[in-house]
Amino acid sequence: MSPVFLLLLVAIIALLFWANFWLGAAAALTAPYWLGPVVLRLKTRYPLRPQIEPYRPGVDPAPEWARLHLATVAAAFTPLGFKVAGSFQIAKWAAHVRTVVVLLLQPETRVLALGMAVFTEGAVVAKQASVIEIATRFAGDLALTTSNSDQINVFAPIPGRTCERFPALRDVPRLFRLHRALMARLAPDGVTELTASGPVELLLDGVTREMSAQVAAGLMWIDGEHYRPTWRGAAVYAWKLLFPWKQLERARLRRRAAALGAELGE
Repeated sequence: MSPVFLLLLVAIIALLFWANFWLGAAAALTAPYWLGPVVLRLKTRYPLRPQIEPYRPGVDPAPEWARLHLATVAAAFTPLGFKVAGSFQIAKWAAHVRTVVVLLLQPETRVLALGMAVFTEGAVVAKQASVIEIATRFAGDLALTTSNSDQINVFAPIPGRTCERFPALRDVPRLFRLHRALMARLAPDGVTELTASGPVELLLDGVTREMSAQVAAGLMWIDGEHYRPTWRGAAVYAWKLLFPWKQLERARLRRRAAALGAELGE
């Protein structure tokens, strides 16, 4: 937030306090609900084509926990028949945020696996997320994603994609068994496909599908070389991360994961 914008905000709230104490107090207490969407709308920009580069462990900067996460994920998937397709970093996607990814592929089934670490850059490096994700695309533009992410997903769903989450599940073989059971349920014929020729193209394809769904849902719009949230999108994205929606969604995720795990025998 720029200093000018912050000073303007303080001035507005101070003016409201001067006019009416309770009105000023209400404005201050509800600031995240009305200020959050405004800041997102004015500040958020995602490039149409993210910058994806090879990630070189030990050479390119990343916190120790991120390097360990990628190495652990690669080691856990290798005995399951997966082969490392490459390690990558995504920079300049969100302001001051870097993502490092290890991408693995099981050639026979065309199932993809991702180990992803997200952290802030700059004077303070802070952990944002460490995620394991397994993905399969089927004929007919259907897709399945199974992950252990416990982060609140504010984005609109991608048409044709089933996304199941088992928050904080670190047992890779079990997560893979859950994914295979969901594959059998979603596409009994088992016909899978890859939509891109190489690992970078696969990552770009995933980002493009995600953001195109936001545009189609009216939550993003294309401004030159960037995706930007609409006013409606900024409100939806901001409010989903606030009380009580955030707490309700996390509780729903836990209930869904427990019920689905029991249903699939895992």
